[in-house]
Amino acid sequence: MAGRGAGQVSEGPIPTPANDIKQLLKAPMPCLESLHVGTIIPVGESRSPNVILTHANLPSLQRLSCRGYLLLPTSAPCLASITLHGIKSDNLERLRSHPLPLPNLVQLRVIRCPNILEILAILSAPALQTLVIGPHDGHVDDDWAEDPPFIYPTLSTYQHLQELQWGDWESALDVLTYLLRRCPNLLRFSDYIHGLEGLTYQDHYVSHIPTHLMSHDVSPVSDPLCSKLEEVCFDVVNPRQVEELVEARPSIKRVRFLSDPSAIYSGARDAVSRSEWEEPLERLRERVDVTIGLESWH
Repeated sequence: MAGRGAGQVSEGPIPTPANDIKQLLKAPMPCLESLHVGTIIPVGESRSPNVILTHANLPSLQRLSCRGYLLLPTSAPCLASITLHGIKSDNLERLRSHPLPLPNLVQLRVIRCPNILEILAILSAPALQTLVIGPHDGHVDDDWAEDPPFIYPTLSTYQHLQELQWGDWESALDVLTYLLRRCPNLLRFSDYIHGLEGLTYQDHYVSHIPTHLMSHDVSPVSDPLCSKLEEVCFDVVNPRQVEELVEARPSIKRVRFLSDPSAIYSGARDAVSRSEWEEPLERLRERVDVTIGLESWH
């Protein structure tokens, strides 16, 4: 939506005024299947709105991606895939009372968006099958990490969600727990984003998610998390914790270690430390399909 004059050189994307986008989408677009919204100049920069609601009728739209500003068409019945990047959660609370109905949305990717629950709360996606949550820039309200989960936005249960890729290293694990409680039929879980595996190698933090998934098993008021899991993928994790998870979730059939555990425990100086990583890994191989790195399943 940006033009260039003769002899002009553009050094990057040219922002588009929000009003121009609204005007454009007023035109009939019965065949539009894919829409990407890049950098936007908001209306009234003092308010810095980050959500643009448009009453455009896009009957054939199947794919929508937004960067920086969230454009929500109020009528897109065929929308099946949404990718959001860098969407701030400011001012989203006012939309909770009337979530946008997305009856055919099956895939949602949310990258670098703080307070993911605020975004999920304004989208009604009962058919969602795959949810990808990537890292954000660390600007999360401190209250989220300190207050109990019941203050979080109310979310519907995602009965059809089968895959969750959780690459949000900044948010508290209580946020993950709150989300998993609404995914009773989850089959596949990863603690990194598929296709962005290189990002996980920047900092090799040992994941404690396997233990966290089991920490609620003895709760008298709630069911175990992820009781139907079949596949788990972890970046850096202690195989002993994964072994315990497999014992607690016998439905698990496949385990992927993105970082080779043998390369980690081989640096241990004493035999006891090495055995804590090596022996559980060998036992896991006898019980489930184990693969290392990006190798295909056996």
